[in-house]
Amino acid sequence: MNKYIQRTMSIMILPEGENIFCETATTIAIADDAAGEFLKISQCNDEIEKGEISLESEEWPAIRDGIDFMFAEIAKHNKKL
Repeated sequence: MNKYIQRTMSIMILPEGENIFCETATTIAIADDAAGEFLKISQCNDEIEKGEISLESEEWPAIRDGIDFMFAEIAKHNKKL
């Protein structure tokens, strides 16, 4: 029988009370292009150029905590391999 695990592959940071489509929602996701896992950070904001993110100072602590959390998820998975 196969053993299955649960992995957190992405989280979203957004202002309380906003929907997931708000322009200040930031997604932090684990990705892998067959060379090892890394993080992709993205926003659905039509006001910024592709490849950019836009942060206000009050957002940074939550986004920084989310990035740290997701890097810890990568490290936790790599320990198990």
